[in-house]
Amino acid sequence: MSVAAVFATVLVPSAILLALGWRLIAPRRPDLTTAGRLTFGWFLVSGLIHIVLEGYYVLHHRTIAGESFLLAQVWKEYALSDSRYLTSDVFVLPMEAITAAFDGPLCLVAAYSIWYDMPHYHLSQAVVSVAQIYGCILYFATTMLDGSPHSDPHPYYYYFY
Repeated sequence: MSVAAVFATVLVPSAILLALGWRLIAPRRPDLTTAGRLTFGWFLVSGLIHIVLEGYYVLHHRTIAGESFLLAQVWKEYALSDSRYLTSDVFVLPMEAITAAFDGPLCLVAAYSIWYDMPHYHLSQAVVSVAQIYGCILYFATTMLDGSPHSDPHPYYYYFY
């Protein structure tokens, strides 16, 4: 599968969902700013990426390297930048499990809270955002403290992926 097809697997559904969220929230919440509408769409997209893509990784981490299924191809491409994803790494696997089981649903709670204009929608956004930042810090710190042995130093893989 080509790199373009792998990227399209993630980017096209994400763009469609973002556009759909943008379109659906407008009549429901005409008071939302452009940033608010984008935030709603972002939480929809982020929630489903966490649940579907990272959930797939958690369930199939042992067999991804030999699979040809579309989501396996996405993970194999991503593993070009961080080989821990093909080794069932003791940090990556539980971190992705937490992200799929908690961060994904929390993103959808945040979107739901925006949709229904619940008073706690800012709190739900803050909780999800702090969880994301914490996960990113742990993800990058664990490899950087080891000298980034699992990362490809090429700027394309190191910064873009």
